[in-house]
Amino acid sequence: MEGISRKDDYLPKKISETTIKYGPNPGRSVTFSMQDKMLDEYYTIRNWDSDGKPSTEKLAELDLTAVAKNLGYLV
Repeated sequence: MEGISRKDDYLPKKISETTIKYGPNPGRSVTFSMQDKMLDEYYTIRNWDSDGKPSTEKLAELDLTAVAKNLGYLV
């Protein structure tokens, strides 16, 4: 309802373009494709669509049919 979508769920470039210096994965970074895959998995687990919005079924499960109507979902 507030216009937040998948584009808002990615790490900032400053973080995602930085190479890890310490810990178990030195020299690696979290790439855009890695984040994309993680978001797909997260959205699937949450029963959201590919843009990060709850599905009609999820809203009904949470008894939020009024929200679904406001979002323009068919309920």
